[in-house]
Amino acid sequence: MQVFLIKENKIADVADGHGKFLVKSGQAKSVDAILLAQLKAKQQSQEFHHGQDVAKTKEIAEKLKSVIITLQVKLGANNKMFGSVTGTEIAEKLAEQGFQIDKKSLLFDAIKDVGEYIIKVKMSHGILGQFKLKVEGK
Repeated sequence: MQVFLIKENKIADVADGHGKFLVKSGQAKSVDAILLAQLKAKQQSQEFHHGQDVAKTKEIAEKLKSVIITLQVKLGANNKMFGSVTGTEIAEKLAEQGFQIDKKSLLFDAIKDVGEYIIKVKMSHGILGQFKLKVEGK
């Protein structure tokens, strides 16, 4: 007997007696043409939305390539920075330009000197974006 296991969200072959027990207890549904059509429609919908998400993420990654963020930092003696540039500062500057990116998604080494840096952004679906960061002294 074929049943659709609700918790596991999959179809399984089980013995007739066990299948009847699972259906009766509400842990499974018996497989019929209607259920198969519903599962197929649900899978197609999920694939469609996944494709849209990937396309949207790629579009954001492309827009990020042209972004240049400029941070003004205090300099001490010998043009050395006080502290370093943090992910929070970078994320706030990105938000000012309309990009809502979590500071934990930014991939960069410690920035302790003025100059230009390429910052990578780990996005959903394994897509990596990047933008340019200019650190300038005040």
